[in-house]
Amino acid sequence: MAVSEHIRHVQIDDVIVLLDIRAGRYLLIEDVAAEMWDGLCRNRTPEQIVDDISTRYDAARDQVAQDFAQFLASCRANGYWDDAPAAPALPVVPHSATSFAAGRHFLTLRAWLALLASWMTLKTGGFHGLHGAAQRLAAMPRGAGQPDAQLLQRAEAAFLRAENFFILKSAPQDCLPRSMAMYRFLHGLGLPVRHRIGVERYPLTMHAWVECDGEPVLNDPDAGRMTVIATTGA
Repeated sequence: MAVSEHIRHVQIDDVIVLLDIRAGRYLLIEDVAAEMWDGLCRNRTPEQIVDDISTRYDAARDQVAQDFAQFLASCRANGYWDDAPAAPALPVVPHSATSFAAGRHFLTLRAWLALLASWMTLKTGGFHGLHGAAQRLAAMPRGAGQPDAQLLQRAEAAFLRAENFFILKSAPQDCLPRSMAMYRFLHGLGLPVRHRIGVERYPLTMHAWVECDGEPVLNDPDAGRMTVIATTGA
């Protein structure tokens, strides 16, 4: 048994936050249910989880066992917990290394095309399709993948110019398609980038951004206060 492939989770204080990539939604698991989830993720057996909780709360073991069975059944029914092994990853067709050099020209046009691709993927495939596209992209080679401050600066300026010619639903507040477009664009230039999705506990909010060589692109002010729940890329 394991957490389903499309689920990302992180603990913030005493709360577990689940992100459902397939459905594009998140939820909170609190109190005893959070301890049950944590026990499952630590590969504790159902008997061990029930024993731990009944001892911790001085509760009747039969009642805890019943509650745990209901919790696990709910997780399975909602697709959060999977009894089947994950399917093997599909092979990746390598791209020619020369494409990266060619891609460093016409930066504004390439940024605009990345915005268009992200918008179309989100419209047709939703959050799941957009995230899946980013994962497939991350599996492809990125060329040398060395930090290049001058190229990054040019790329950031080009992306901002491209946004003037492409209006997302509420850009730049639409952080998910915007950040996915930025990730696609910078990955295509061979830069060492990763896409992040984070969560903030109070108030419960989510944010998506891109990092290059470990630093938020475009000096994203919201990235620093987020707890990372999902990462795509190197």
